[in-house]
Amino acid sequence: RVAHAALAQNSNSFRYFPEELRGDAEVVLAAIEGEVDAFKYASAEVRGNRRVAFAALAQKPSNFWHCPKKSWPALAALFQGRDGSARCSMRCWLDEALDCLPFETLPDLAVSYHGEAVSYTDKGEYDKALKLNDKALAIRLKVLGPDCPDSAVSYSWKAFILEKQGRHDAALECYDKTLHIKMKVYGRWDSRVEDTYICKARVLEGLGRHNEARDMQCKARNIRERFDDYSRMF
Repeated sequence: RVAHAALAQNSNSFRYFPEELRGDAEVVLAAIEGEVDAFKYASAEVRGNRRVAFAALAQKPSNFWHCPKKSWPALAALFQGRDGSARCSMRCWLDEALDCLPFETLPDLAVSYHGEAVSYTDKGEYDKALKLNDKALAIRLKVLGPDCPDSAVSYSWKAFILEKQGRHDAALECYDKTLHIKMKVYGRWDSRVEDTYICKARVLEGLGRHNEARDMQCKARNIRERFDDYSRMF
């Protein structure tokens, strides 16, 4: 009671509280409402409390660094939207918090963004899907590199969304980037390369570039025939 009265008078007073009060979750929650930096003065146990940590992160995402390392996986799960109750609240500050996340959690975050992009695509909400997919792509390019298969997945899904929006030229550009990565990683005769040729053919047909579309279909067919010949050998 005295602690709450002190905070009401001066939110900065929390740092001078005895350790017992700085370890009380309710006092800490009251403190961070008035002073965002109060979180770092809380006890380590309370800073590892998900409810308290989430409130602190909502106030100031860089508070992540004041959370005990052992709590990082659970908090990273909150960032990634795996906690359904937190999903809506997170969206307003997740982007700002990206730089505060441990580097090793970013690929999983990209997976989460991609999953949501797929979900919105299935619902026909292409603008939202494109925005989320771009976030996944940006993380993958930064963390995994431009020649990573996961980057190819994001480029391919972006192309698919753009195709659904009727933006065939932009879709074709993304499929070209997908094809470049796949050929570099898997080789020219891989079935995943065949899939991209088929997608390019479809987009080229939509653009009225029928000769080029037939060329893509031919390349896809050559890969399929080569694969069938190889399968018959065994």
